[in-house]
Amino acid sequence: MRRHPLTVSPSGEEETVSHLATRTPHVRAMPNNRWPRWSHAVAVVFNILLALNAQAEVRTWKDATGTYSTQAEFVRLTGQTVELRRENGELLKLPLAQLSKSDQEYIRKLAAPASPKPSFANYIHPNFCAAILVHPKQIVESPLGGSLRLGGLPELVATTFGRDTVGVKQALDPAKISRVAVLLEPFPGGNVAFLPGAVLEYTQDVDAQQLVRALRPESQISPNDRRLITGLGEVAGVELQAYAADPRTLLIAPAAVMEQMRSAQQESTTNVLRDKLRLSLDDSEVYAAYVSRPVLRALQRLTGKNERELQEDEQTDDAVKFIVLDVASGSLAIQLGKTTSIAVNVVCNRPNEAQVLHELVDNGLKSLLTALSSVQSRDVLKEEMKHEFEEPVPPLVLETVDSPAFRDLVAATSVRQLGRSVDVSIRIPSSAIALLNKSVGELIDAGQPSDEHDEWTVIFRSDDPRIWNSSVNEGPNRFAIPLSRAPANTQYLRLKRSRDEGVIIPVTHDQLGKRTESGNFGWVGTNLNKWNGRHLGVYSRRWTDNVRGTVHIWPMENKGIRGWGFGNHVKLDDGQSYSWDGKTVGKTVFEISVKSGPLTDAEKRLLLK
Repeated sequence: MRRHPLTVSPSGEEETVSHLATRTPHVRAMPNNRWPRWSHAVAVVFNILLALNAQAEVRTWKDATGTYSTQAEFVRLTGQTVELRRENGELLKLPLAQLSKSDQEYIRKLAAPASPKPSFANYIHPNFCAAILVHPKQIVESPLGGSLRLGGLPELVATTFGRDTVGVKQALDPAKISRVAVLLEPFPGGNVAFLPGAVLEYTQDVDAQQLVRALRPESQISPNDRRLITGLGEVAGVELQAYAADPRTLLIAPAAVMEQMRSAQQESTTNVLRDKLRLSLDDSEVYAAYVSRPVLRALQRLTGKNERELQEDEQTDDAVKFIVLDVASGSLAIQLGKTTSIAVNVVCNRPNEAQVLHELVDNGLKSLLTALSSVQSRDVLKEEMKHEFEEPVPPLVLETVDSPAFRDLVAATSVRQLGRSVDVSIRIPSSAIALLNKSVGELIDAGQPSDEHDEWTVIFRSDDPRIWNSSVNEGPNRFAIPLSRAPANTQYLRLKRSRDEGVIIPVTHDQLGKRTESGNFGWVGTNLNKWNGRHLGVYSRRWTDNVRGTVHIWPMENKGIRGWGFGNHVKLDDGQSYSWDGKTVGKTVFEISVKSGPLTDAEKRLLLK
């Protein structure tokens, strides 16, 4: 009997499709303790998404009749002869026409001469393991993106980082950026897991130096290369640089990563990440891919261990073992068209690993749905989250747990396994889209000037003084930026509790985090934590007392000073207290903003003097 090429076993015995399905090659044992509790399932999946990978792909091949199949990776196409390599190393040669039409199309696409690559692909070094691609112009033109008010993001960035709004709008206008590609190099050294590099592709010619200076005014052109811009600060102790690759392409990366990006086209080594993207990149507004081979190489170089030794090494983190040794390939695609959806594909090295991953995610989704099903169960979940994480859980996360939209989103998530592949798909429900619109709108509103006609930069807006001088953006009433990002030429500070109620005091940039006085009035920016309350605000020396129940903005020995802002409840010390115009008030959201230019006539009436 003539044997079919797709069913030849190493021993020469004929195999049927059922035999192929049941004969399992040697696989690594996977101890139960390799897998975290279901409460960590989401974290595990997100780790995968941040490092979605692809090697030379082992896939299922079928013949033209659909009768026979085998697992193998593509080697080459010579004329009309295809070479495939099975997982056991056996090399198969067969006519291209003998494969299914979909397999023939796959091979033609894989073996075809590379079409002109998109600009970002020219900067993918063989050492890079991941690419996250975002298409801002495509997003703002999509039905969902158009409703998200993304045009306000540049102003949000300018406010958050204390930069010139006009310049930042020119640099980061989403309608003028066709693509942002973030490339990751794994284990570059030290205690850093990844170093990123970015490729910004604009829709029109841009002045790279002008764009960079809008974001980093202290940057400067390198004397050795007019296209290289330095002085952008540091990332993990490495100098951050920018490079004008062409009139419409700007690279931003740490120096070591920049060097690899600029030399990528000269590298002859197999580039698995670039090949992965060439095969699988689609028209999604957001797309991510990751390849494990560069990660494994870097990890072996870092530890001096081979794959088996890494597997057995108790010092190697289980999450690292999972991402590098268990997962073989994956992708993430977010579509924002008429139907908004998220598709995740993870291909494991072995079918049993895919089965465990499938069960982990599936059980995690079911458990999460149960935990969201009632008020009592949601309260239990929130308490568990508070104990699981070292840092305080952001209020926005806790609010999301109670949101019906979040329950709808979890219910709309499905997971399935096919061989070594696990697919997670989410068709975003309308309730979740509405919540997203609301959340993005609040974030953008939080970064807007407090009045559309003024020139004040908001540096704090909250009822919680603990976030003062930190980077927080969790809604319109929980916002703060580090004082280092406030305008350097600050002249005035304004404290408001409503649109029409506020006080202004002269304060320079250097005084923002200190206590300073001007005449009878003073500013407390130290955020002193004393007498069971934070002290942040403006005080008037005319209101110095020691009366029980009042609020002292600035506490002193056996007395204190009242004013506007946060303080302690005198002789009660029963928690954070609030004051306005020297009087005790209930819990209040205060806004603190600064201004560099002269005051208007209306603002001068609020100036304390």
